[in-house]
Amino acid sequence: MKSNSIFALITIALLTGLPGCNSNGGKIQGKEGTLKVSIFEGGGGNTWAYKVADAYKKYNPNAQIEVHFDPLVRDEAVTACDTDSSDSDIFFIDGVNVPNYVETNHSIADISDLFSMTPKAGDKEESQTIAEKLKSEIVQEMKYNGDNATYSGHYFTTPFASGPCSLIINVDAMNNALGEGNWQEPRTSKELLKLCDDIVAADAKQKIAGANYTVYPFIYSEAVEYWR
Repeated sequence: MKSNSIFALITIALLTGLPGCNSNGGKIQGKEGTLKVSIFEGGGGNTWAYKVADAYKKYNPNAQIEVHFDPLVRDEAVTACDTDSSDSDIFFIDGVNVPNYVETNHSIADISDLFSMTPKAGDKEESQTIAEKLKSEIVQEMKYNGDNATYSGHYFTTPFASGPCSLIINVDAMNNALGEGNWQEPRTSKELLKLCDDIVAADAKQKIAGANYTVYPFIYSEAVEYWR
């Protein structure tokens, strides 16, 4: 399902972070001159990553970027943080114990400067900083949340929507609520919300064993991060 707005980015690994690892003293094992980005494959497709890489290379033609997708990337990231060694520079995953890696082996990079930067493409630079472009509550959650005052207010991760979301539709129940031919599977966030409004307005009931029950025509699972 496509979101109608940009939700976020994330980095980590031996260079930056959500959940990622590196920075001071990380033992990078990759190719010199090549940026390797490892991304959790959770069913959301991978075309977006290649488009981002192509857009970056448009303004940085000499950049060499290697994109790696795999369902086990989170395990790779955890191993990288544990050993402070990786052939990936950036991980896109669903999270790790950031305070632990920041305080013990310092394997996650401090990327505080990133949040104060203004996005730039070629000679065109935006007026808002990265922090200003993101929702304030999201920015707050990106800050270090451990007990060590040394890292208070610092950033080690960036937000990223990860994890597979499932929309399971009961066609019979949907037809009962809205009528066959009067609805279609939502393709965007706005269409999903519109469908929800239509279902609520219909207030459809189903009689079971002589009693009327409210009809819930679909299940949307693992959606918390998506809606945030």
